[in-house]
Amino acid sequence: MANKSPRASSRLRIRVLAQALLLAGVAQPVLAADWTVTPNLTASERYTDNVNLAPSSGKKESDFITEVRPGIQLYKNGRRLKVNINYSLQSLT
Repeated sequence: MANKSPRASSRLRIRVLAQALLLAGVAQPVLAADWTVTPNLTASERYTDNVNLAPSSGKKESDFITEVRPGIQLYKNGRRLKVNINYSLQSLT
């Protein structure tokens, strides 16, 4: 049995990926109507008297800490499938 060349294998992967993207694009208008997408953004401000977590004998420094959390919620309530996904990215500045 002959082995496929890396080039032929690569072309096959590209074709399969292109077909999958095409099918996903065709199915998207039908599937998108059932999903609810809700973006969100949360911001908070905190004060600390030991921002660098110095030991009690070390030099403590106080400062404000700003936390920004963008997120997204995906929701679908269908006959056979119920999905509720919440994602939030945490970043301290």
